[in-house]
Amino acid sequence: MVPIDGKNRVINNKSHHHFFMLNSEYYEQSLEENSIKKLYDNYRNLLLHNATLAANHILFMGAPNGPPFPISKSRPHINVTAFLEITKAAVALFLKNINEVLNKSNQVKVIEMKR
Repeated sequence: MVPIDGKNRVINNKSHHHFFMLNSEYYEQSLEENSIKKLYDNYRNLLLHNATLAANHILFMGAPNGPPFPISKSRPHINVTAFLEITKAAVALFLKNINEVLNKSNQVKVIEMKR
């Protein structure tokens, strides 16, 4: 369960929902669902599928301790340097908890059934 807009939400396979991870104990953000959806649609999807960004959505090299997803004019931007720093911390925490995470993972069960 991850806090989104004041409610605990499940991360599922529906489009932008896997970006709810940004509000988890790993990334420790408190983004609104609207911002998460915009990050997914305007950065992840367009970069992955079209090698482009939406107009007025900015990736920038900011301070490493600055906000990773500052909002300006209702648009989330990405401070790549700060995002890298919180990702390093998220990976370290994930690796620390790897056995617990894998034991609870439905995906691991699905993969094992396919072997």
